[in-house]
Amino acid sequence: MTWDISGHEWAARLLKQHIMSGEVRHAYLFTGPSGVGRRTLALQFAQALNCLQP
Repeated sequence: MTWDISGHEWAARLLKQHIMSGEVRHAYLFTGPSGVGRRTLALQFAQALNCLQP
């Protein structure tokens, strides 16, 4: 699965590390102003959580 989210490299890397290490937290808070990609990042994270081959 690709994590191509411009401007959110740090957050995407952190979320990917959590998935790959099996240390997924019970909650994540995606904050920021409208239009910065919170929903896109959250959707990609949810897809990765449900992916059979992350």
